[in-house]
Amino acid sequence: FTNFDPTAFAGFNADQVTNFDPTAMGGFDATQFANFDPAAMPGFVADQIANFDPSATAGFNADQFAKFDPAAMVGFGAAHVEFFDASAVAGFGRDHVTGMELDALAGFDLNQVQNLNAEAKHGIGDKVPEFDNFGLDVRKALVDELALRLGGVGSFEDLLNQLTDNTGSPPTPETLQVLGWDQSLGDIAGIGFGAPTDSGTPGVDSEALAKALEAFGLAGLGTNAP
Repeated sequence: FTNFDPTAFAGFNADQVTNFDPTAMGGFDATQFANFDPAAMPGFVADQIANFDPSATAGFNADQFAKFDPAAMVGFGAAHVEFFDASAVAGFGRDHVTGMELDALAGFDLNQVQNLNAEAKHGIGDKVPEFDNFGLDVRKALVDELALRLGGVGSFEDLLNQLTDNTGSPPTPETLQVLGWDQSLGDIAGIGFGAPTDSGTPGVDSEALAKALEAFGLAGLGTNAP
């Protein structure tokens, strides 16, 4: 395969591709991949893809990626994703990204994520339970502007790191915005945190507290609940 004329790869069809020896896949380079007919892409299976030279995957374009069998996407790892052409990932559908392993999805960079279609981005949200391994800029690109800022973008961990830095000063509104926190959420009048209520708990009345404790199986503990 290493010595095949790249232009000859246009002649392969899906049935032929399926019968390629997986151990031979490392011989392909980016130029050869670039010349495959998109219609041949469904022939690749997971164990073949796992043996691709990561740098060779830079040769795939959006039309080719769109034709990959979603069940074969598990073969791509983070090392492959690093070389994906940012414009080529526009070919991925929701089922393509949900077919990938979590470590591979965490390999997407900002430019790649920005070129995913909306359904593919939603697919990442379906697949990934938490985004600790994703860069903050990638998290922000994946989360809708109106989404709640918890757990991933605007995480409490990010905020805590800012509040406990060496300066001893609280973060500025600009810093919080960079971290993914929506400043407008803190401007809502009447939140009342810090104002004791009849329950003795800041900002929570006795009825609401009772319901919350019951939901967590702590009914009857009152204000001594953890």
